[in-house]
Amino acid sequence: MSESNLPIDIHTNKLLDWLISRRHCPKEWQQSLTEIRNKIKSAIEDMPPNDNITQLLSNNYIEYSVCQKITEVLKVTEKESKNVFGYYSSQRMKDWLEITKLYEKDSIYLADWAQSLIRNVNYEVPSLKKQLAKCQQTIEECEKGVEDCLKQSNAYKNEYTLSANNLGITGQNIKEELTAQLNDLPTKLDKIYKEIPELSLVKDYYQTFLSFTLKKDKMDCLKVLCYLLERGNTTYFEYRTGIVPEVIEEFKSTLCFSDDNGVNSDAGNDNIDFGDGIDFGDDTASTETPSTGNGDFVHIERDDLSSEQIDFGSDGDGINWDITSGPNDEIKSSDDNIGNVAKGEDAQSVLMNTNSRNDFINELIEIEGFLDQRLFELRSDEDIVSSNQFQNAPPLLQLTTPDGVSAMLEAVKRLLAKLMTPKMKVLYYMKDSTKYIENVSQKLKHIETLSERAANRSKLFESKRLTAIENMRQIEPKIPLLINQTRDLQRKIESDISKRYKNRFVNIMGGIQVL
Repeated sequence: MSESNLPIDIHTNKLLDWLISRRHCPKEWQQSLTEIRNKIKSAIEDMPPNDNITQLLSNNYIEYSVCQKITEVLKVTEKESKNVFGYYSSQRMKDWLEITKLYEKDSIYLADWAQSLIRNVNYEVPSLKKQLAKCQQTIEECEKGVEDCLKQSNAYKNEYTLSANNLGITGQNIKEELTAQLNDLPTKLDKIYKEIPELSLVKDYYQTFLSFTLKKDKMDCLKVLCYLLERGNTTYFEYRTGIVPEVIEEFKSTLCFSDDNGVNSDAGNDNIDFGDGIDFGDDTASTETPSTGNGDFVHIERDDLSSEQIDFGSDGDGINWDITSGPNDEIKSSDDNIGNVAKGEDAQSVLMNTNSRNDFINELIEIEGFLDQRLFELRSDEDIVSSNQFQNAPPLLQLTTPDGVSAMLEAVKRLLAKLMTPKMKVLYYMKDSTKYIENVSQKLKHIETLSERAANRSKLFESKRLTAIENMRQIEPKIPLLINQTRDLQRKIESDISKRYKNRFVNIMGGIQVL
């Protein structure tokens, strides 16, 4: 194969060095190019109003081929300035002809083309592709972010609605709605009181069992239950002293909380647990049954349980509603009562008063544990042996069957469940604490704020996504356009070099092929 048939292979990154080493371009070509660029800037300032020229000058980079096209257009627009000798007297034409000649001198245009080809292949096109990929990634991330934030916002809204429903309010005006509910507490307790007579048999069975097993004629237990069965839901003054009051001053609870949505400075922030949800606990009360090591029930008299000792705790990871509360600050102590006047706490009913109500709940829990243990004993095989111990027992103990004990247990559980519903617990807390409504309002407002923050974050993600889409819309058409320009540039370089070597085939490797 002759030398004329051998192709000339040139790697794109070494194209400029190859042209300089073969002396097609001088080493100082950049200095000449700088002079040409300055002349182009000056020539652009004086151009005729022509659409073709305006379009050519709109290119970001004016190189040799663009200058040739401008010269061809000027030959038409400046033809009147041509003299008899074929020269143009127009300064515009002279400037661009000079620029063209400077490009052609020492093949400066070829070095300029080579530099543009290297820059497009190694930097411009890859940079645009990276920007496009980054926009696509941003769009995907923002779409996921919008979806997650909206899902989170809706979850907080549902949690807010569920919490408000559990409190028995709509959530439009939390403080006023909770305060209005407090007025319904006496009515609710009166309805519960009407079911207490069903426990008369339960009380007799429990006292008889204790009297027989402990060998005592009279048992001092179930003090509140016995009082309610005998004398009714009277005032706490009458329950405490045994004297019917001559005057009952109406008890009014003063609830102090700020009108704003923020937290009162005295709201006891250390007791607030902002969790991911609100849990009001189970509707039925449960407790550990006091028993000995062998499982026998043991009677424990409870008369010292205060409002701080009742734990209506939640069983989830959500907001804990166990806000430490004490008696209302506005309630006056019973020691201030003079004569037979019931006022303050003493003016409340037995079920309304915190101390007596807590004692009554404890008594129900105690009875529940006893009946549960007793039912287990009656239904177990060991009762055959233990039945001998009850041969001399009172008829009430001997004649009560497991079904009878089960019925009594269900009655106790039913009444205890009504006293311990989530809504009733909230009413108890509201009555006993001046700060509870403020804390509840704060927690619900916090959930509402979290929902709003999540919704705002979704808007930010959406705005970022739209910006990325706009950037992507601007970048996408630039890539194929730049690739086509690079392809044409590579063909011109290959053609120019081929003419210099007797039309031998020139192959520039790593150029447009990698794009």
